[in-house]
Amino acid sequence: MNKTTHYNTGMNTRQPSPWTFFTNHSHVLFYLATHPDLPLREVASAIGITERAVQKIISDLAGNGIITKVRVGRSNKYTINRHMPLRHPLEAHRSIGDILTVICKEDSI
Repeated sequence: MNKTTHYNTGMNTRQPSPWTFFTNHSHVLFYLATHPDLPLREVASAIGITERAVQKIISDLAGNGIITKVRVGRSNKYTINRHMPLRHPLEAHRSIGDILTVICKEDSI
């Protein structure tokens, strides 16, 4: 039996899945672009994932040269390397900065 979902008619036979176009890695990057000084606890809360997950994502992003982490007193400040190309071959002709320009508010980045 094929379950069909009619999103526009209200005749849903099941709930739409909660997926989004961007990954948690992207969400962390977008948030850091506009809030480079916030504690990871606040980043996690804003995105809706655990602080440990944000720490892992930060490690991934820093390890791949996408962000730079600088210790300032007792906290960290994150700088995004906007010139870095996107990683997937279908997107590699674009940079991190290209995506940030489209997604983040212009006055915030």
